[in-house]
Amino acid sequence: MVTEFILYYNTSFDARGTFHEEEHVPRGRTSASIELSPWANYTFHVKAKNGLGLSQPSLFTQVPCSSPERRPYTNPENVCLVSEDPTKLIIVWDVSMEENESVCYSYLLHLTLPYNTL
Repeated sequence: MVTEFILYYNTSFDARGTFHEEEHVPRGRTSASIELSPWANYTFHVKAKNGLGLSQPSLFTQVPCSSPERRPYTNPENVCLVSEDPTKLIIVWDVSMEENESVCYSYLLHLTLPYNTL
């Protein structure tokens, strides 16, 4: 007798063959509600478990589930200048790992020149 189902997923950012164990679903339930990261494509499969162990995985979902885009939670940190050439301006910053986990953002840089500097 099946005692539970285990939901696994992988995303478009995972290495081939990498699967994450997401949720244990008790016998009798046939659905799960999980939180998705933005900007990712997900595929899922399920294994059944009984007193003898786990089944082979189900087939993966045929159509990937795509999660929507969203704004970053935080601003870049440690913004600083590293220029050594007076004719070039090089600006660097750190991106938090939470933001960098599954998203490839681009940043818009605004430069404000003091009045009458040109």
